[in-house]
Amino acid sequence: LIGPNLTDLCPGEYCVVVTDLVSGCIDSVCIDINPTQINNTIVNESICSGDSIFLAGAYQNVSGTYYDTLALSGGCISVIQTNLTVNAPLVISTTVVDPSCDPNANCNIVRMVEWNDANCLAYSHSSDYSEFTPIINNADCSNITASNLDRNSGGHSCNTGRSGGNGMGFCIGGLDSPNYVANDSKALRFSITTGASDNGKITSLNFYELSTSPIYQNGISGSLTNDYPTKYGVRVLKDGVEIFNQSNYNTSQHWSLESIDFASNSDFAYSGSVVFDFELFAYSPVGNGYSRNIWDLDEIYVEGCCTYSVGALCDGSINTTVTGGTGSYNYSWTDLSNGSGNLTGPNISGLCKGDYQLTVTDADGCSQTTLVNLADPACTATPRFANFNETKTSVMSDMVVYPNPSLGMVNIRFESSSNIQAEISLMDLTGRLVFNNKIDLVEGHNHASYNFEHLPKGVYILKSAWGNDFKTFRVVIQ
Repeated sequence: LIGPNLTDLCPGEYCVVVTDLVSGCIDSVCIDINPTQINNTIVNESICSGDSIFLAGAYQNVSGTYYDTLALSGGCISVIQTNLTVNAPLVISTTVVDPSCDPNANCNIVRMVEWNDANCLAYSHSSDYSEFTPIINNADCSNITASNLDRNSGGHSCNTGRSGGNGMGFCIGGLDSPNYVANDSKALRFSITTGASDNGKITSLNFYELSTSPIYQNGISGSLTNDYPTKYGVRVLKDGVEIFNQSNYNTSQHWSLESIDFASNSDFAYSGSVVFDFELFAYSPVGNGYSRNIWDLDEIYVEGCCTYSVGALCDGSINTTVTGGTGSYNYSWTDLSNGSGNLTGPNISGLCKGDYQLTVTDADGCSQTTLVNLADPACTATPRFANFNETKTSVMSDMVVYPNPSLGMVNIRFESSSNIQAEISLMDLTGRLVFNNKIDLVEGHNHASYNFEHLPKGVYILKSAWGNDFKTFRVVIQ
């Protein structure tokens, strides 16, 4: 050993000889060294469950105490004591609430069936009864079938039709009674049968009606006095069971488009083959003493959705409970449907159907990953529609909305029996108000025009309200 300083010496006697290189003098000394024994080095170590660490000559994955002996220079040794803790595994438990079905079905309302192929002419003129034959919307409702219009024999087309010119409407005899009588032989009847695989809903019955005097019977010169009916009603049966029976609607002395809304009536929804039987009837003649009691009709059509789909809402949730590990936890979620990873925390909500990946990390950096699935609810719920029920009163009458369908400009023409204020509103089929305006009406003729060109194309409900009464029309913006 050479040098003035020595380190890492083991116990024992050490003698050092020092020589003066100038004078040659020599001196020596012996030293007995008894250093304190090197203490064990104690290390506390933790690893994640499932991991291992090299200790005591092997990879260890069980909690315990392990010793490693290190040889130092000079023959000394160092012992390292490692206290190993294997953390308890992270256990993730989840409680899932799957998304629910959207109660608002995607119902694409179309004209399912109409009876308006040609202008119906009287038997005395040309025997053209083609208007009694149904025209089915095969593009959207290919499985639907419908009957011809069936009316009491002897009735003929009497007045010029809604479109004017040489065209004629067709008429039925009114009931002589001042009160409605169900299933009377004079009612106009027709039926619609849905297909075995169909799933949809009838939402409205629409037609133009006219009840006036005098009448002009096609093929007969001059006019005929008509003891015209002042009321009408509608009755509908579903597979022979009555589901709608409404009377006391006022007839009009000018062609008026009537829309009887069934959207809020769940009985008009169907799944599979169903027969809907319709009856239109007029009654309560005005009482002018004449024998004829005639009600004119034109352009009958039924609207609805022949198919509908119901989607799932994004209202699912996942609640998480974690045990094991150490300290606090960090939660990292990934929506595997789009790769989004901006969700954090143990509980998340507002979730759509699909797979979600959760990684939980504890204070020691240990992590565990699990996959959670929110199931598709396979929605088959009955569609729900906005509640628009039509009411007619005698204060405002003969209301006509035109053109309909419209490119955006909508005109309203009506008669008022007094000076009143009315409110005109427009709603989409979810019931959302998109337009509202108040107008002052005068007794007699009234007219209003509105521009809806800025609205998205679709079906809307135009509502005219006065006092506690209102009247609605289905308006199509193209």
